[in-house]
Amino acid sequence: MAKEKIIIFGNSDIAQLANYYFETDSNYEVVAFTVDGGYISSDTFEGKPLIPFGVIDKTYPPSQFKMFIALSYTNMNKLRETKYHEAKAKGYTLVSYISSHCSYL
Repeated sequence: MAKEKIIIFGNSDIAQLANYYFETDSNYEVVAFTVDGGYISSDTFEGKPLIPFGVIDKTYPPSQFKMFIALSYTNMNKLRETKYHEAKAKGYTLVSYISSHCSYL
């Protein structure tokens, strides 16, 4: 089965960890990272393209890619909520990650 292609919003430790989990324990393939333009100091992150969020949909259209928001819990998740709504407004479907090793009742 072909993996679905996703973009991770973030370029911090949380994004790095999300990349690892998606790549090793999911049906998703991380193809790029995105953050607001002012937070970009390199063209790549984790060996993948790092694209400004303002133009991410031009290179990675929402009709072909999904997104995961990998931000910290700063400000009681307010920033994560904001970026979630901005990604939805661009047309992206947001994905979640649940470990295959998770057990729950």
